[in-house]
Amino acid sequence: MEKRHPSNQVQMGEEVLPSWSWLTYRGNVQSESWAAGWSYLATSQHEGGWQVFPTVHWEHSETKDSPRHPASSLETRTHIPDSENWKESDGHYIHPSIPDTVFSRPIPLPRPHQPQPAVAQRSRYLHCTSKHTTWTLHPKAYHAFAGNCAILALLDQSGNLAGHLRLNTSESDIRHHIPTNPVDLIELSRGQVELQPQSPGSAQTEKEERLDMLQRDLSFPFPVPLMEELTARKAKEKELVLHPLADVFDEWSLPLWPEARNKGLYEFYNVMWIKWLDEGETVAERVAVGRIEKGAWEGKETVVRAVIIA
Repeated sequence: MEKRHPSNQVQMGEEVLPSWSWLTYRGNVQSESWAAGWSYLATSQHEGGWQVFPTVHWEHSETKDSPRHPASSLETRTHIPDSENWKESDGHYIHPSIPDTVFSRPIPLPRPHQPQPAVAQRSRYLHCTSKHTTWTLHPKAYHAFAGNCAILALLDQSGNLAGHLRLNTSESDIRHHIPTNPVDLIELSRGQVELQPQSPGSAQTEKEERLDMLQRDLSFPFPVPLMEELTARKAKEKELVLHPLADVFDEWSLPLWPEARNKGLYEFYNVMWIKWLDEGETVAERVAVGRIEKGAWEGKETVVRAVIIA
């Protein structure tokens, strides 16, 4: 993905392209990564048992010092406009404005032909108080299982895989620029997923399609480093490559991923790699996001601190 630049028609200081927003980047956005937040859709319920639990309160503001506004989500909204039009059936809900979509609960929906309120805030900054620590990166960059993004492995003190980070750049762009010093990470949320899901996504037909995809990969003339990586994945015949969420959980296809973790419940923390923009280490920019295994994160010494993401 490429970072967008302000148009020449936008005056200096008026641009709103924060590092934390997907709108700041041009390229293929993998919306599957947001699937854990689609629990309001009945069809996405329990997909691989993927759940996310908030651990950090977020606020946003136009400037660093202007009034802050809570970052709300559908999970926290209790008032549902137009609630009388929702129809319940067998524990699911349907709204007449979009009858083909089945919901697990009512959510706020725009009313037909009703003008939407203008966005009052042009927020450039996110504010939170989160756990912060530093982490060591593996010296090799990997290629994402799905897509062209680079994947960096996070190592624990014993040199074992603790987690990963997905960058917006490609493997070839980062391979010679991987930091040798520990990088700064903050906690975003906690999550879990079943490694052996009982869901339609793990049907035999989809498994066969994934195996066919891997076989096609191995017959394509990829660069040598990527070819070696794909060959290693195929040779190991990892069960998790066939998981319905394998396209999202990049760490499962890393050569460093231990086979012993291929069953049971995978618990983790979502984290963000940040880079400080000021000497006081209060304002930072987003570099990448990823996951760290629950035990590894909780076993690491962390400091709770206020952070502003620009």
